[in-house]
Amino acid sequence: MSDNTNEKLNTKLNRNNQTDFGESKADKPDKSGVTIPQYEIDALARAFLPAILNFYRSEEGQREFSEWKANCDKKLNTQLNKNN
Repeated sequence: MSDNTNEKLNTKLNRNNQTDFGESKADKPDKSGVTIPQYEIDALARAFLPAILNFYRSEEGQREFSEWKANCDKKLNTQLNKNN
């Protein structure tokens, strides 16, 4: 990943006041009736992204991701074998 990932994310989040899916950023309540304004979600994403990127760039993050991926592949193969 490039070092300007934060800049790209900010550009995406601010472009045309829309989400990545082209939906309006109108506040919508979730299933529990709680409404979180989109600007708060965007702020959290901007705050957490650097820490997430640093973790997955680290040796520990790479190892955990590899283990997770291997586990997912194992589960998928088990399901495919059951269906055949």
